[in-house]
Amino acid sequence: MSWKLVARDVLWTTLGVGLGLAAGAGAAGVVTFEPEVDLSESATASTLNEISPQAVTVDGTGRVAVVWSEFPAEGGAPELMARVRQPDGSWTRSSQLTPSDGKYSGDAALAAAGGPVLVTWVDQGSGGFEVRTAVLHLDRLVLTASESLCEPTLLVMEPAIAAGPKGEVAVAWTTMVDMNYELRLRRRAAGESSFGPVEAVTPQDRRASDQIALAYGADSRLHLVWADNRSGVRRVLHGSLTVDSYTPPIEVSPVEGAGRQTRPCVTSTPDGRVYVAWMDSRSGEDAVLVAAASGKVFGAPLRAGKTGSAARSPCLVGAASGVHLLWEDSRHAAGDSASAQIYYARVIPGGLAEETPVTTDLPVSCFNPCLAAGANGALHLVWRNAGFGEGDIFYRGGRASGPWSPQ
Repeated sequence: MSWKLVARDVLWTTLGVGLGLAAGAGAAGVVTFEPEVDLSESATASTLNEISPQAVTVDGTGRVAVVWSEFPAEGGAPELMARVRQPDGSWTRSSQLTPSDGKYSGDAALAAAGGPVLVTWVDQGSGGFEVRTAVLHLDRLVLTASESLCEPTLLVMEPAIAAGPKGEVAVAWTTMVDMNYELRLRRRAAGESSFGPVEAVTPQDRRASDQIALAYGADSRLHLVWADNRSGVRRVLHGSLTVDSYTPPIEVSPVEGAGRQTRPCVTSTPDGRVYVAWMDSRSGEDAVLVAAASGKVFGAPLRAGKTGSAARSPCLVGAASGVHLLWEDSRHAAGDSASAQIYYARVIPGGLAEETPVTTDLPVSCFNPCLAAGANGALHLVWRNAGFGEGDIFYRGGRASGPWSPQ
């Protein structure tokens, strides 16, 4: 198929209208966080650089998998590393997933939906770069059933993966076509062992399209968001498809002028509502904006982040405990916009709840947050902290309590 495709600084008043939520219709509890854990620590001290982005997911037994890239040897190439948190809270030791072959392995993404944990990443082969996928066994920390999803080429990057409620899987990525960025997709139907053909998410139209993110809804509809260079200005688009139908892409939040929209993410809640967050510069500075779809129409966006500071790299996850948002925020950077901390908030009827810093490591930057939700309100946060050696991958667990309802 081819497509043609915190709290006092939040604008509270736009949320009830923009997200279609009725104030007072539900109540949020509180989120409590555990102490942070440096996942890069090992028996052997290392000053070799760990690389963002990193990925996190939770399997059906409550085990948490975190995958990132680091240099196993000075002067070598990065390889995939992993650690697993057991249901009792203990951690395995870090394990190298890809061999030290002197070739790049990175940009990992993870997905799990009642079955095995799947990992997708960019891998350098003899003929160029390709997107690969494999099963990550959490008991042994090894990869099996590894396969390439595209022909080796000059450039592929930023793969995304999603698993649906029936076991369906989708992988998308950015590739170079005629010296321009375009998006490609492969899907594996529920119960199937192999992926279908490569699908063109975006046409070869000389308009750069990249930064794709994926999420399945409870109805098995696949939601896709990406940044598209329409009219020479970056805009966030949303489209969706099922096995035999698709909804053409629309702008999530149309804006006049030269405001740029980048780095989108998407999630769906158990009741079928779709949320998209992205970075937006319509006011002359980066801010994280969130909008929810009712049917095919997205509401007016909510802004997270303080006026006068930069808010970047949003990450969303929808669960029975609500819609959880993570981002980089420079509100306490003392004028240094390059320094940022990780902030958390939960979208609730009528506003954002528990908007709070997850990290307080100033003047060191913490960035590239990633977020997953487990059962019973469990939250799993990872990020990269630039202040430890050459940069370490950190984890912090949390738990969201209290009733939540979008109605």
